[in-house]
Amino acid sequence: MPPNKVFFPLLIATIFYFLNLKVSEASVQWKIEIDNDLVYISIEESDFELTLPLNALLETARSTIYFREQHASYHFQPKLKERCDYNFHEFKINDNKLEIITISKNRKCAGDKKTILLEKHENKVKLTVQSDRNYVRLNLASENKTHFYGAGMQFSHFRLNGHRIPVFVEEQGIGRGDMPLSLLTAFSGIKGNAYSTYFPLPWLIGISEKSMGYDLKNNGLSYLNLTVDDLVSFEVFSNQIEIDILFAKNPADILRNYTQKNGRMRELPEWAYGTWLGLQGGKEKVIEVTESALAAGNPVTAVWIQDWVGKRQTPIGSRLWWTWKADSLSYGNLKDFNQHMNEKGVKVLGYINPFFTDTGIYFEQGIKNSYFVKGKNGEPLAFRNPGITFYLLDIFNEEAKKWMKEIIRTELIGNGFSGWMADFGEWYPISGIKNIANNNLTELHNLYATKWIKLNYEVIQASENPSDIVFFNRSGFRNTAHYAAAIWMGDQTTDFGENDGLPSVVTAMLSSAMSGLSNVHSDIGGYTNVHLPFLSIIREKDLLKRWIELNTFNMIFRTHEGLMPDRNLQVYDNTEIESFFAKFGSIHFELRFLFKELMQQYVNEGLPVIRPLFWNFPEDSYTYTLKNQFMLGNDLLVAPVLEAFQFTKKVYLPKGEWYHPWTQQRINSSGEYIQIDCQYGNPPVFILSESRHFEKLRAIFI
Repeated sequence: MPPNKVFFPLLIATIFYFLNLKVSEASVQWKIEIDNDLVYISIEESDFELTLPLNALLETARSTIYFREQHASYHFQPKLKERCDYNFHEFKINDNKLEIITISKNRKCAGDKKTILLEKHENKVKLTVQSDRNYVRLNLASENKTHFYGAGMQFSHFRLNGHRIPVFVEEQGIGRGDMPLSLLTAFSGIKGNAYSTYFPLPWLIGISEKSMGYDLKNNGLSYLNLTVDDLVSFEVFSNQIEIDILFAKNPADILRNYTQKNGRMRELPEWAYGTWLGLQGGKEKVIEVTESALAAGNPVTAVWIQDWVGKRQTPIGSRLWWTWKADSLSYGNLKDFNQHMNEKGVKVLGYINPFFTDTGIYFEQGIKNSYFVKGKNGEPLAFRNPGITFYLLDIFNEEAKKWMKEIIRTELIGNGFSGWMADFGEWYPISGIKNIANNNLTELHNLYATKWIKLNYEVIQASENPSDIVFFNRSGFRNTAHYAAAIWMGDQTTDFGENDGLPSVVTAMLSSAMSGLSNVHSDIGGYTNVHLPFLSIIREKDLLKRWIELNTFNMIFRTHEGLMPDRNLQVYDNTEIESFFAKFGSIHFELRFLFKELMQQYVNEGLPVIRPLFWNFPEDSYTYTLKNQFMLGNDLLVAPVLEAFQFTKKVYLPKGEWYHPWTQQRINSSGEYIQIDCQYGNPPVFILSESRHFEKLRAIFI
């Protein structure tokens, strides 16, 4: 409790304002109470409740952001000076607005006041702080039993309590702490870390007896700080912080309101629920592998040929020619080939990104018309990776955007593609570029991702049949979901690494679900390879089968040959793996009725397709920390095999009766772990016996 000389004036002020509210005709009935170093704010006849610490409520400072960058992987070291803490001082009420006045007692800032403005809107309270300094930290109190999730697509951590998460679009990194790969990639600055992601969101959802959503509106570099017990803190490198605080009794209502305001992903066309074969090597190979897969019983509905532009060898593997012209050797008469595949019932998907290799007609046009990002000297800024030099589309240049749209319209839609991978979006520089308007470059960097996805969306919307074309992207930020139909997780390593291999896929699925992203998927088998005398990470049978099993229970079932196709095991390499792949491709296709039903729920209400177990079993406290199992809707519990050569697995079953389809066994659980056999082809999956789809689901696995 604060000293009496502080407490009693605050108490008297609290009583006065509260009584005044009760007799006023204000449309919002604010209620403020002070007790045990905390300020409790609520609104009568509302679920809104906010708790503020009485001391150290706010901090401001002058900041300088130092950083290291290598190939769009960033390491930030912000430096703060002239730091000032602010404590609660008094409050003022004006109809639907509540002003919290804070005061600093630091020697350099003594007596300085800052105002936290709260404004009531439907289903949310908008919180704003203005400062004359370019760093603001706001501390809000939370109950110690609150569980926090969200922050976009997170690969290492699902429950975020105890973590400080940077919100910045960047490469995911290679290794991300998994050893020994991370020792190698750390030397080149591309290791990443536990929080690096292509698709961060300034968003948290807190779940306890009631649920709260925190939608930070700042677009630049920020931190979601949960490292102090009983506090949820927001750090921004700006002179203003703005947060929409959403409130409801349950997480479903929170996500419903959040996605309604920030956008929901679009529904998929019917063909997208089949198997997508990721193939390279030219028309003859594509036809041969597709026909073989179809003959094996795999319901292939699409082939994805990212090498339609041709390939070249580099020191780190084969890379594409980013000229955005069809390769005449491998894919001559491309439009006719795509039409031929369509007649067989197979869509063809291509590839695009905002980079341009330093050769070709489009590169020449971009240079001539100043369509590329410029360096400080005003010349086009060259990016370099091993073996390639390239330039980045200036997406903030309206003429450059129109030009890029026309390239996509002509070369992709015009050649008969039914969709494409819209790669990258993370590489807009935050230094070393011409910045005439003196913009906050970390804001432009994050917004680049959304603008890149929006550009692809607008091309499709202007086409003749927009509902039948699908692109899939990896990068994203605020509002990206509104423009996306499918998101893929980027470049996982072809191993069982916790932070960058197969297990990280499940973490990303769950964190995305709690961030309003319904349709996220991974490359079956992973992507990143290493082949050195002292370290080899190459896709083998055990990993590939387990990845196939996992992706069966996700909406998009798509393969990738990986960074080193000739070294990786492919789904078409032998009859054993081809048959295994066909079996699960068929199961996935049979599950499309459930995927479509769940996607409709998401489109209408914002409810996730993939759900953490606590979503279905909120009374089971154990489920709030599980990150290696998930529910598909309300019906299927999936506990994928995430370790090498594991053939028995402990699975947690919440209270209820569960049906194990591989053995036809019914299991009555009181909320406990069981040991289950999980040979290849029998991944741990359970049907809730009370499911209204029970018979239909049971029949799929027979």
